[in-house]
Amino acid sequence: MCWTSQVEVFIKIIVAQTTNPTELEPSAQLVASVNPSIPVFLQPVTPLEDSGAFKQPPMLAPSPNQVLNWQAMIKRFVKSVRVVPQTHKILNQL
Repeated sequence: MCWTSQVEVFIKIIVAQTTNPTELEPSAQLVASVNPSIPVFLQPVTPLEDSGAFKQPPMLAPSPNQVLNWQAMIKRFVKSVRVVPQTHKILNQL
């Protein structure tokens, strides 16, 4: 399995304002059941400027308070939980 191999693994979870925290806890438990040392990265969604072009409601970024609460909750199960922005928009690749 991954914890005995030489492969580095991590989990990335993209979160939005509408992310249901009851879905995040089982995700954290699943990661911890494999290895609580696997790092988890929470990545707030980057809202698209023209979300109407996709005919779906816009995805809004979560509030800082939401992200901090989710980070603390996941940290109960795994050792490393980081919050990282989506950099592709900053790099003008979207």
